[in-house]
Amino acid sequence: MSRKAYTAEERDAIRMNMLRRSAEVFAEKGLRETSLEDIYLPEGISKTFFYSFFPSKAALIIEMFHLQSEDMLGCFRTNVWNYGAENGLRTTLDDLLSGRWFIASFDDQTYIRTLLSDEEFAGFKNDRIVLFAEVLNLLGVPVSRLDPRVFYNMLMSIVWIGRTGKHSLPFLYGEAVDEAVDIQVDRLVELVSSLRVDAVQRRF
Repeated sequence: MSRKAYTAEERDAIRMNMLRRSAEVFAEKGLRETSLEDIYLPEGISKTFFYSFFPSKAALIIEMFHLQSEDMLGCFRTNVWNYGAENGLRTTLDDLLSGRWFIASFDDQTYIRTLLSDEEFAGFKNDRIVLFAEVLNLLGVPVSRLDPRVFYNMLMSIVWIGRTGKHSLPFLYGEAVDEAVDIQVDRLVELVSSLRVDAVQRRF
């Protein structure tokens, strides 16, 4: 049974705990198999109180992705600052491939789509465009030179294959996944390097 009153600080802590836990449980069980009880019971609160934070499972999922996006962008910004654009991209890709953040599987994506209205889904996809446009900006690549949607598709195809190709994609050769991913990363970094503003200016 939840207590009757919580301070604003306690509510903020509970909210953040549930968002962080959701990413961990989603990674372990998948979105479809994760129940709301998996998220709120460790906080010692009721389902009714959970809904005062998130009106639905879909709302929890979307906010979890927002939180991850902010963390990922902050990490990427730090990596670019510390290592430069190309090595910063490589370092962040290494973090993605190692499982630092939850990445939705193909089944997870299908499930998310069933939870979201057309308007919510369009907003969710637009948020991805904004995020990856900012990533390109940090890399020094104008969106006029590389569509953020194309960049997203290229980057995430590397991550999905790298994280699931050995076990969940039976028609791929699992023993060759790492080498294939290394080649794909090299090509993506080369493309980004060729499209950077300073790289284009050096040609003239």
